[in-house]
Amino acid sequence: MAERSTVSPDGRTWTFRPRSEARKDETDTHVVLLVETVGETRIVTCLRVEWESAATDLAGLLARSVPEGGSRGVGPSREPFGPPPF
Repeated sequence: MAERSTVSPDGRTWTFRPRSEARKDETDTHVVLLVETVGETRIVTCLRVEWESAATDLAGLLARSVPEGGSRGVGPSREPFGPPPF
């Protein structure tokens, strides 16, 4: 599955990449997408046929996305480690 990108109304370019992780019983029907722009990472799940369509609604997928870890209340995995800044 190819990487795709779109420009949002605020001018940011968002890149969509399929992730290998999906619920075990949904790998045939769903795709988990990593949605990235400078300084922000989001996640969205969609039907495989929706992602593989020639007319995928990237703006709609972006609107449905959540911050990475947001569905579990976990912070982004790319946060730097170390003591908090004081």
